Amino acid sequence: MYIGLRMESLIVSANAVPLESNPNPEIISDENFRRLGYKNMHSIRWSDSPDAKEFSLRTPVFTLYGPKGARSVYIYSYFAFMDEWGTGSLGIPVWVTSEFKDGTWVITDVYEHP
Repeated sequence: MYIGLRMESLIVSANAVPLESNPNPEIISDENFRRLGYKNMHSIRWSDSPDAKEFSLRTPVFTLYGPKGARSVYIYSYFAFMDEWGTGSLGIPVWVTSEFKDGTWVITDVYEHP
């Protein structure tokens, strides 16, 4: 449960407007933190253009624990529209691998399945 709650917080931070810096560099690299930011992968954002309309939906984080680590997954959909132009992603799963190192959980990989 701890990893799931921590992941929820990191995902919210990675998709904040304006984009926040990595709040926990000791448990997740800047590169993996950016990979959690699915909203920031699209060229239209409400923060960039006040005329843009955004729609975002994400499942809760589901985590399976093993003897050497944990694997979490969540699925997101995100769309942004402005005038006649739009961008988005539908039903994209994101897999996050965590390991227990030196007494703390560390996120070692974030993989977005296309």
